[in-house]
Amino acid sequence: MKKYIFGHIIILFIFIGSLSLPAFVSANSGGMKYSVQPILPENHVKGMEGYGIYIKPNTQTLKQEFEFILTNNTTEILDLEVEVLNAYTSANGGVEYSAQESDNNTIINKSYEMKQYLKGPDKINLQGGQRKVVKFQLDIANVEGTVLGGIAFREGTETEVTNEGTLSFEIKNKINTMYGLVINFPTNKVPKFLFEPAYLDAMPMYYELRLPITLNSPLLLKNIEIEYEVLFKGEKLFFSKENIDYAPMTKTNFSIPFDYKVIEKNKPYTLKGKISYVDQNGVKQVEEFEQKVKYKDENQDSNFNITNLTKPIVKGGISTNLVVLIGMITLLIFFVFFLYRRKNKKDEKDENEKEKKIS
Repeated sequence: MKKYIFGHIIILFIFIGSLSLPAFVSANSGGMKYSVQPILPENHVKGMEGYGIYIKPNTQTLKQEFEFILTNNTTEILDLEVEVLNAYTSANGGVEYSAQESDNNTIINKSYEMKQYLKGPDKINLQGGQRKVVKFQLDIANVEGTVLGGIAFREGTETEVTNEGTLSFEIKNKINTMYGLVINFPTNKVPKFLFEPAYLDAMPMYYELRLPITLNSPLLLKNIEIEYEVLFKGEKLFFSKENIDYAPMTKTNFSIPFDYKVIEKNKPYTLKGKISYVDQNGVKQVEEFEQKVKYKDENQDSNFNITNLTKPIVKGGISTNLVVLIGMITLLIFFVFFLYRRKNKKDEKDENEKEKKIS
């Protein structure tokens, strides 16, 4: 019985681990079949290794070659996929790297998409134990400000099937090794944020406000402070303050979980707040916003209220994936408990039948 329970617990942790794998991992992560090491160019800005490769040209044009050393740490043949990524601002307020935009994350000026400037192989073959230098060509002309992106190396999707009794799990892992690339051209542009009308968005497990925010400047802004509050009929329902980062020339539908138990339809809510940041001259800037938001549903009575809402588990823009993950874990624990109870009852029944035969 202990072995049975222990087996299911192991499966539970494997399942949780597969859901929580990061999108990108360090090239030096233990246990990886390959490693990636950038050859830092002479014009790399020292002390900026946390960004990956960081170049600060004196002009608004750059044509340069970048090199990476790839090493196969196994005796088997590896086929790696390579993809150039753009930099977007996530709905939770951070810089994220992706090959394509989404409904909530876009680049407003195509001149700031890294994919169009950086060219290199899209597939790499490594023999067992082989060490290979891979080259990429960058060609940017007449651009000011920061062009931000990255290069992702991946072995492809690995599928692992785990069987335990009547349970069968198929776990797909897609592990990336990503290096950032920052090209910081001279510019006299200053940060400028634009705020569009906010709206209410229905998520699978809760509701959230969406505030479309655009950074209409070619600048990478770090440690921006956003502070907001939501009011109804003059009463403050909830508020939050947090630090975010913003990628150059990007727009995101910033996510604000609706942290209150009731939403009254067709009634105005007020979302107000401010964004504070330090500009390139070291001067603190503050930009304020105030929006009216209504939840409208053409199929419902105008007096109908949404009640019994599931409140966000964590305040302040925590990713929806976390909420979904916790829900899935809860269901899985319940399922394992159900199997344990069923197994226990079966063992008791078998034991009773054995005692009857003996007697």
